[in-house]
Amino acid sequence: MPRVLINSVFAKKGGALTYIQNVVSELRKSLPAQFEIIVLRTKTEDAAKYEVAGVSYINNDEVSVQNAQAVSNPLKRIWFDQITLPKIIKKEKIDVLFSAGNFGVLRCPCKQILLVRNTVFFDDQYLNKIHSKKIKLFYAFQKLLTVLSMKASDYVLFPSQAMYNLVAKKVKAKSKWKVSHYGSRPDLFFGKTPEKQENDVLRFLHVGLYSDQKNLTTILKGLEILDEQYHLKFKFELTAGFNQNWLGESAFFPNFKKEQKQYFDLNKKGLAQDIDWLNYAALAERYRLSDIFLFPSYTESFGHPLIEAMHSGLAIIASDTEVNRELCGDAALYFSTFDAADCAKKMYELSKNTELKNTMIQKGKERALQFTWEKHAGVLKECIDDLCKIK
Repeated sequence: MPRVLINSVFAKKGGALTYIQNVVSELRKSLPAQFEIIVLRTKTEDAAKYEVAGVSYINNDEVSVQNAQAVSNPLKRIWFDQITLPKIIKKEKIDVLFSAGNFGVLRCPCKQILLVRNTVFFDDQYLNKIHSKKIKLFYAFQKLLTVLSMKASDYVLFPSQAMYNLVAKKVKAKSKWKVSHYGSRPDLFFGKTPEKQENDVLRFLHVGLYSDQKNLTTILKGLEILDEQYHLKFKFELTAGFNQNWLGESAFFPNFKKEQKQYFDLNKKGLAQDIDWLNYAALAERYRLSDIFLFPSYTESFGHPLIEAMHSGLAIIASDTEVNRELCGDAALYFSTFDAADCAKKMYELSKNTELKNTMIQKGKERALQFTWEKHAGVLKECIDDLCKIK
């Protein structure tokens, strides 16, 4: 009985947790019954809610106790990945390890598949915005560890061609590098036309936890322009978490205080609301209550919310980046990434052009169907089959 271990210890929120919740379910469906799937996770109070039938789970107390320290302290992360994890692999007699968080085991006791899902280690545009020498060194170390992990892996997966291309500029591509797009949940995110909550008020939405690459400065400034120059009535909802003041004290988030002030200025006018981060399923209603989805990120490995928004029947305005065009094609309207005036112009144009908006919505619904967890799990299954020599 081949045993597959999925290391999801550091997937506790945001896109990383969304990924694990979805891929485990589809992988269980696609792998033959004789394969045993084991998920190594961080122990949390609600962990049981996300369990999949037919899958075994190991709660890791070491990381549960350290939690934030394990993520922020590279030495603790190295200790877990290179010392603790190999012991677990040997104890559980694992045949294939799937490392779903950029870093793998450098001397792995079994075959290994690595998912590289973070662009910031390789994106000079992002790194140039970091002023702290300590943080720059931290990211350089993470990049080195990612590259070494790639070299130590039998297969390396990337969630987009854009991510593949970015890494290939820094590291020579190998034959066992594969692009495997993520999927979405059309059973959760499906379009319907909600009744207007407020007359003539356009409802914008942005979904994502706060980070610098989300480029909220541009979108918030664009909304200021939309209010002051175009006099458009709107309400903007986002899930950034601007109430978390500790982010402003971290060198990892040099623009937080500026963007927090921009948000509060809009909030005081009743134009913006930072809603509490909802569980994955509950987000569907926020999509369906909105009109236009905003995605200003300047670097992403994929962008789950774009697919969710297209499934939900939202028109999309996104920054003009390679990955956004890869996912949305002509189902989105693009603005120059750091140009707030252009962003405001695109928002106004789309709000007034019903025909264009409806065309984009229809194209988005059709395009979203191309991205499925079944396809993604299928690529992962092919890698596992090859490593286990299953015909």
